[in-house]
Amino acid sequence: MSILNVWVNASSALVGVDTYCGNVVGKTAERSKLCLLPHLGAAISCRGYHAFTAMVFTSCHLTDGDFDALAEQISKILASLFKNFVSDLSIFGITAGLTDAWPIDRQQVVAVGWSNKLGRMCAHEWIQEDRAIGFVEKQNIPGTGAPWHATLMHIPFSPGTTSAMIDIARIQMAMLNKEFPGHGSGGVSSSLK
Repeated sequence: MSILNVWVNASSALVGVDTYCGNVVGKTAERSKLCLLPHLGAAISCRGYHAFTAMVFTSCHLTDGDFDALAEQISKILASLFKNFVSDLSIFGITAGLTDAWPIDRQQVVAVGWSNKLGRMCAHEWIQEDRAIGFVEKQNIPGTGAPWHATLMHIPFSPGTTSAMIDIARIQMAMLNKEFPGHGSGGVSSSLK
């Protein structure tokens, strides 16, 4: 169960992710869920299955241009990347659907960077809850907090500082570890322990 928090203002951005993840065969491991793309002035982060995340990261590394080109490229490729991901699962005898508590269809990608078109920092988000619907894109969002649970509604999601972002992540991590025991969030190398 992943944590992915993004907060953006005109001149800066905060991105926070955990490192603990599960895979499609029920094993857990530590993996990077954040990829810096200095050649594009951008960073990309993901929630969902790490094999899909790795495909997204690799594709983003092959993008030329800037953040705006990256956002355009992601919009074009996500559906086909996901189709390839599901196809690759069959090699391991895994049927796309529910494994553990997390549906394979549920994926989230967030790109953050300097938009030359808008002249400011920007975040775009693509979420797929259901393969039949596909990825839904939200452009130029002020931020996102995931998971965002009813118990967190007393906290305004506009952290503005690294310490506030860490406080939110600690609450999310405790909530996830309580709600999904054994799946974990955070990570061995996480400063959130």
